[in-house]
Amino acid sequence: KNAKLNKVQDFRKIEDNKGIEKSQAQGYDVYMQGYLAVKKIISMKGQDSLQNILIDTKTMSFYDSFNKNMGVTVEKFQKLLE
Repeated sequence: KNAKLNKVQDFRKIEDNKGIEKSQAQGYDVYMQGYLAVKKIISMKGQDSLQNILIDTKTMSFYDSFNKNMGVTVEKFQKLLE
């Protein structure tokens, strides 16, 4: 069975516990969203892409690192989960 989200929360709104809790209260399944995002990253760019995103955050923002390693912005990537 393929997991599917009823609705996708803006990743920038779930950067911290407060945002996660607020989003959950609004009915977003943020943990499933995160799980599906990781699966999608791996299917698009391979297992090493996760490590490369994290390594590059030493010298740039997460969002810049994501864009560099994935070739798309977080916002465009998020649309792939919808």
